[in-house]
Amino acid sequence: VDNGDIEQAVKVLSLLPLTRKEAIEFAKLYAPNHAQALETHLEDKELWHLYQLPADIISALEQLESDGLLGNLEEQLAFGISQKIREVSAKKRNSLSERQAMEGAQRIALSLFLMKRRSIYLQTSGVDTEGIGAADILEDWSLDMQIELLGKSLFDPIGVGAFRFHHRSTQEFLAAQRLKKLRASGLST
Repeated sequence: VDNGDIEQAVKVLSLLPLTRKEAIEFAKLYAPNHAQALETHLEDKELWHLYQLPADIISALEQLESDGLLGNLEEQLAFGISQKIREVSAKKRNSLSERQAMEGAQRIALSLFLMKRRSIYLQTSGVDTEGIGAADILEDWSLDMQIELLGKSLFDPIGVGAFRFHHRSTQEFLAAQRLKKLRASGLST
């Protein structure tokens, strides 16, 4: 930022994953009636690695409130993905249907899995062996549709125009869902 002749440094802030103690403290402050059930479930199922950020904890607490339980890992993943796909924001594009967003996320997940890549880019760089361009996977989608999908909280930005799935387990689940769908439509092994 340039204020005349004075330059000010830009601060970059990042939220680190919460410890178990911090996660439970957050849960108690957010939803005191469900915090103990969340703690017990995460301890019993050893799922702490999935609930280290406030948004993930909030999602679990909302699932507890709406369903009365968190269910198994598949049910938790499906619930969390569905919430992230359905999110609507006044500050973001909202033209994709839930079905389109889910299909796009599944296509990206399976492509990354099969190509043994981790990152998705809005523009292909040609030199990065860790990622692939969104347009290479979603070639029938407009750039605006790709931007909207990658802007969902299902993905985390890792740089300018670069994204990864929020959780590896989410990517693996979506890839499996896509494979299941392809098999059901007649794709042979």
